[in-house]
Order: sequence, then C-alpha cells, then structure tokens
Amino acid sequence: MSVVITGYGRSGTTALFQYFKAMGMPCDHTVEWNDELRAGFEVKVEDLPEQGDGCIVKCPGYMLHSTGLYKESGYLPKRVIFCMRNLWDSWSSRTEVNIHQFVQGPNGDQIDITQDFDQWALWMGIRFRTTVQLLAEHGVPMGFVWFPHFIEDSGYLIDFLTEN
Repeated sequence: MSVVITGYGRSGTTALFQYFKAMGMPCDHTVEWNDELRAGFEVKVEDLPEQGDGCIVKCPGYMLHSTGLYKESGYLPKRVIFCMRNLWDSWSSRTEVNIHQFVQGPNGDQIDITQDFDQWALWMGIRFRTTVQLLAEHGVPMGFVWFPHFIEDSGYLIDFLTEN
C-alpha cells in the first residue's frame, strides 16, 4: 500500500509530490513530466495496486476513480493526502493548458465537462465526496493541504506533516 497524493486537477499535486521527492522520501511515478501540460510525475489509477509499501505516489485520477478501483481490486491506499485549491482557479488553470475532462453521458456518449465550470465543479464535488466516504468507511487516514498555501509558507506544510 502506498501514500497517495490526489485532488482535482491543477490543485498542487505535482508541487507536493516534488516537495516530498526533494526531501528524499520514497516516491515513484510512471508518467513523466509534460512541459506542455505543466504536469506529470504521476501514477495511473490502474497501476496503484502495484506500488510498493510506504511509497509516495501522485495520482489525481484516484479521486475520480477510487470507488471503481476498490470494486475491481479491493485497493485502498495506506494514507491519502488531498491537495485542495479554489475550484475556479483550478478550472481556469485546466482551460489555460487545454486539459479536457470527459465523463460518460446518460446515452453512453462522452461529454466534455471542462467547458462548463458549473458542471465540472459539480462533478468534482461528487467525486471528492464519494472518495472521502470510501476512505472514511475503511478507516484510511486522510489529510488536506491548501494550494498554494503550502508552497508560500513552508511552516504550514511542516505543521501538516508533523500533525498528521
């Protein structure tokens, strides 16, 4: 079981992962850095069950697919750290780098929810709540850090790490 850094896209997951890696903590990733998207260093959801014990991984997709992954494989992380960010700022950053997010519509078609802030925010809120519920039901420890506060104030992150 690994420690998973997750959150809705563009919420500081990469920055937190890089911080842990720079501190020399055991970190792993299967997706390399992408300059165009200004993102990377993550593990795909389907690869999470293969990660080693105590390893820190970044997987924004975990928040979106946690219940499906649990139903398919029984996977639960050792601990989860949620990166939180103002939803408008997160959504704006996604549209800035042209990252699209698709969900399955009622007719089985793929709907791009990135173009509509209200639709995207609602979907993210539902996925966040579903993930928190799953983790709470199974006693998985969770922590929440605010981006960009943990970048601007190192004391904030140190306090978070020592208290959690």
